[in-house]
Amino acid sequence: MAKRGIITVISAPSGCGKNTVISEVKSLHDDFDYVVSATTREIRGNEREGVDYFYKTEAEFDRLVESGEILEWDTYQNNRYGTLRSQIEEKIKSGKNLMLDLTISGALAVKEAFPDDTVTVFLLPPSLEELRKRLQLRGRESQEQIEKRIETAISDEIPQVYKFDNIIVNDVVSVAGAELLAIIKAEKLKYKRNQEIINELGLKGEN
Repeated sequence: MAKRGIITVISAPSGCGKNTVISEVKSLHDDFDYVVSATTREIRGNEREGVDYFYKTEAEFDRLVESGEILEWDTYQNNRYGTLRSQIEEKIKSGKNLMLDLTISGALAVKEAFPDDTVTVFLLPPSLEELRKRLQLRGRESQEQIEKRIETAISDEIPQVYKFDNIIVNDVVSVAGAELLAIIKAEKLKYKRNQEIINELGLKGEN
């Protein structure tokens, strides 16, 4: 039987470089699988059911939320996107490791659903001034919108950092990536994830 996989969930205020750090880790270590999300938007072009997304009607999506099959969801351009419990369970049961980029509420929902399989990581900027600078460099939003993001980070997002297992300050991407990879490797070495080797050796350990 394959060793159960690990779910690594990354959350951060907008502008902290979350996607860049995740890409850095994946470039160093390709041992991560992809979870196909459910969505209420219509299928496009060459997209395929179960490959790009699981396409649901609004009513179907509502039923999946109510049943607990959708662990967390968000809205983008009037369409909903959600993480499926069965997709995660299927992947980690077969020994595949996952890295999920989720909101804070999404990360905590996955942790609650899979407490023994999930490690959560909160990414912080080196300073609020640096966060403001990064948001400005993206060139996507007005200064007013940027200040609202900063305020959200200060008043709502960063105060929830204590709910996470690990913290990484993303000052230098290569360093942050190496730290994230170190967290994942350390998680794999924990006793609770390696009890089968104790059993195979005919030894005893505390449960």
